[in-house]
Amino acid sequence: MFKPVEITPMGIEKIAFLIVLAIGLVIFAYEIFFYTRLLKLFKLEKRWDNIGARIGRLFKFVFGQRRLLDQFAMGIAHFMIFWGFVIISFATLNFFGKGFWSGFELPILGGALHKPFLFLVDLFSLLVLLGILIALIKRYIIRTKRMSLGLEPLIILILIGGLMIFDLLSDGFNMAAQGSFEPVAFAGTYIAKMIYNGGLSNGTATFWAHFFWWAHMLFFLAILNYVPVSKHMHVFTSLPNVFFSNLNPNGKLTKLDLEDEEAEEFGVTQVEQYTWKDLLDGYSCTECGRCQDQCPAYNTDKPLSPKKIIMQIREHAEKKGSAIFKGKGEEFTERLIE
Repeated sequence: MFKPVEITPMGIEKIAFLIVLAIGLVIFAYEIFFYTRLLKLFKLEKRWDNIGARIGRLFKFVFGQRRLLDQFAMGIAHFMIFWGFVIISFATLNFFGKGFWSGFELPILGGALHKPFLFLVDLFSLLVLLGILIALIKRYIIRTKRMSLGLEPLIILILIGGLMIFDLLSDGFNMAAQGSFEPVAFAGTYIAKMIYNGGLSNGTATFWAHFFWWAHMLFFLAILNYVPVSKHMHVFTSLPNVFFSNLNPNGKLTKLDLEDEEAEEFGVTQVEQYTWKDLLDGYSCTECGRCQDQCPAYNTDKPLSPKKIIMQIREHAEKKGSAIFKGKGEEFTERLIE
């Protein structure tokens, strides 16, 4: 049996693909440009020493998800979503490549790696959906006090879930339309055989294959542009944030020179007096509340929440940065911490 041909838009559909992709990427570039400019407003701090130790932290805390696995259920859920997203990102690069050229394949995923990769895509698509189910239950049903409610977590989980589902449905309808199956893509093939055996016409199956292909693309672009303006910015910043993390012993603080007679103020009174790494911490905050759980002041009912402080620094920096970029920085009078 011949190998199923993957979808490549043609004619008007390709023009629409190029326009939508360009709009999505321009919006994303504008958002990243804003946050990059914002980082440059903050104090310089050297965080690029001891490269070996920093790379080691990446493997331990980003790729290994070490801290998150301390909490079994949510740790496993996040592990599956994280690695599923990594695998699906490679599949999405292939997806967009095929939007330009029929038969496009990332060089590292061709040849002997092609079939194992197709298997991993389907496997992790299902694992991500399982992780999303666990996350929904833990956040909205079996909820701990420290976890914030709201629509943002629900929106991103729906977008990621939709990305997985639409990819599987597009593959399934596409294989059914051609009457050709790829066994290693087991989830898509299962869907395809159900559709094929159901007697759906080739034309109808082709329509739905393209429909879900577009849904997959639009959900990906929605994630790409929603993440930077939400608390899920950590999707992009967690890797550099861990790499540039503090390598000093836990609890070691910087000292203020209280005898400096030339100092006009001590500590921080303006948000831009923090370092760029402090703001990067804010970008990377997921509002999970684990810092709050470990705070002695918060645990003795004092009116102090480290989670709220980092959230307020991030929100204040975005507001003040917008004012500065518009030439209205001196008119900005909002207090840093309320």
